[in-house]
Amino acid sequence: MPIIPEERSTKIENYLAVVACLAVAAFLGVGNAGAVFQTEAVGVRLIQTATIAEAEKLRARIESGASFPDLARAHSLDPTAASGGYLGTVPIEDLRPEYRDALSGVGRGEISPLVPVDGRYVILQLATEAEDAWLGLTDAGRQALREGRVGDAEEHFRAALTATEALGDTGRYLLVESLRNLSALFQVQGADVEARRFYERSMEVAWGMPSSVRDSGVSDVLEAFTDLLALAAFQDEAFRATLDRYTEAIRDASLDERLYSAMSGILNVAELTNEAERTLILAVEDFPDSTGALGADHPAAAAARARRAALGERLVPALLDRFSTIVSLAEFKDNGFREIVSELERLLPLAPLTERSYVQMKDILLEAALGEETETVLRVGLEKFADSRILRIYLSEVLANTGRTGDALGVLREAAALPRPEGLDEPTDRLQQGVIFQRIGDIQMALIDLDAAVRAYERSLDIDPASPEGRIKLGRAYFSTNRVDDALAEYERAARENPDHHEAHLNRAEAHLARGEWGSAAAAAEQAIDLGTTDSRALYLLGTALVRQGRVGDGQERLGEFQGVETGFRDIEHQNREVDATSLAAIGALRAGGGGAAVDYLEEGIALFPDAGRLHMNLAMVQSRLGRRQAAVETYERMLELGVGRRFLIHRNLAEEYAALGDLEASERHRAVYLETREDELIVYAPE
Repeated sequence: MPIIPEERSTKIENYLAVVACLAVAAFLGVGNAGAVFQTEAVGVRLIQTATIAEAEKLRARIESGASFPDLARAHSLDPTAASGGYLGTVPIEDLRPEYRDALSGVGRGEISPLVPVDGRYVILQLATEAEDAWLGLTDAGRQALREGRVGDAEEHFRAALTATEALGDTGRYLLVESLRNLSALFQVQGADVEARRFYERSMEVAWGMPSSVRDSGVSDVLEAFTDLLALAAFQDEAFRATLDRYTEAIRDASLDERLYSAMSGILNVAELTNEAERTLILAVEDFPDSTGALGADHPAAAAARARRAALGERLVPALLDRFSTIVSLAEFKDNGFREIVSELERLLPLAPLTERSYVQMKDILLEAALGEETETVLRVGLEKFADSRILRIYLSEVLANTGRTGDALGVLREAAALPRPEGLDEPTDRLQQGVIFQRIGDIQMALIDLDAAVRAYERSLDIDPASPEGRIKLGRAYFSTNRVDDALAEYERAARENPDHHEAHLNRAEAHLARGEWGSAAAAAEQAIDLGTTDSRALYLLGTALVRQGRVGDGQERLGEFQGVETGFRDIEHQNREVDATSLAAIGALRAGGGGAAVDYLEEGIALFPDAGRLHMNLAMVQSRLGRRQAAVETYERMLELGVGRRFLIHRNLAEEYAALGDLEASERHRAVYLETREDELIVYAPE
């Protein structure tokens, strides 16, 4: 058999690399391209489910005529789902005992009873003999092409094409695949006319399929269409006209997961419906960052990256809407909340967000007391920005605040080990590293490992000696180990180098007080207060120092001010507890079916605490859920008047409420303000 000339070898490698990436025809496993066909073996498919109820439902659908491969791709939990549940062509005796027993007496093309395996449930199907024959010939053709035996490959592919005649309409998707294989074979040989002839025939077959099997073929053909474009094949007028034909058809189609690879068509959808948006998400997820053997510098690879970036930008509005919904529902966390969080997790790595975007989302989520969701966002950010120190610093804070100090320490040590990020200037690099070791010291202090804390703070100052925060923290660590003189030395240096740093003076006052130096303690506390310190600790230190000096009247006056500030703090804490209790009571009443009681709870809370934005937002959400749309509008408008709550959330929710009331003009007006304000308050993003 002839061998492909040297100059054609790269084209063949490219073809095989692309084929290996495809989610191919209904049950075909491309990764098994080198397997030897065994006539004594049979093709086996499976669907695995988590519950017996779901398995029974799927089995009933198959018996009613539904496609086994389509259901496997949509519902199976097994890794074979992507290939339509296809396990391979194997001898029955090589299967696990449960599968052998279930297939006993099952004929070709038939399905097994349900098989309980390891807590899950499996449905098996045997391929027909004709399907096995087609698989063997196709696998042999691909193996021959891989080895450069073009003649053998063409012989096997043509025999596979002939074998599809025995399959009738149910095998039309295999006919499409055979035509695609022959098209690709001629393409890598440079025979474009012949290649296009087979390719156009595959499209005619796909669009002529009966409705019961058409979608699988459409998915494969569109997928091949995009891949051939990525390889810069058929870039002539006739091929572009065919692309227009497909684009028009996609607009009329019911888009779902099986059409996720129709990149070009999706990009031409003018307005994304929910189904199209879901398709777009799947498209970006599955689209490769490179094109295998083509190499990163190949024009087709660059075009592929550009298409993926364009798809990603189309997802940003969907991501921002999901994020806004999550923050609005922060305290309700009803059945739909977790689903929206999952959608956000899926969108985050696909949209072109900057590292700063994740920090902004972190701030807003923490403000809404969504700690778990904050952690999720930061971890997704780290998957995208694997070398980010700043995201690790913030993640460590979230972990430490939820009692996982050991995990927090591990994350900070990872950050400390990272090299200097590309493009980061030296002063910022020192600042970041210094902060990392300060945070390590903070955690060691929380763990009462004072010696380790001292070492961490000393290390932070070795890196960034100009940091007043690092020096003050080291002083506190010394103070905690009764090294008062060393602590005072650090505080004095921090104050000397940063005379306007009120915290340095405040700590000086504390150290002087511990040494019995009442005058110095009073002077340092007064400096802190003069710099605008509102910390009640400053008043306490000053009052105590004055009393110890014998200035009892002045000291008692300052201590009285201290008590007043402390009372204010306690009032704020009391208000926060009352707001929490009111929100919990209202949401509990709503879930129990007491919508009126929920409104009463919230209105009473607002009467007591009119500046509590949380209560206003929750009241509007409850009113909306009760169908009191006009009341919800009035509550949101009141929030804007009072200046409480995030404006982007208020305007977004107003847009939805006005739309529900039929006032489309007001809805569009508020949506425009939402789109404007979310850029200021929510996320600053940029294409990568």
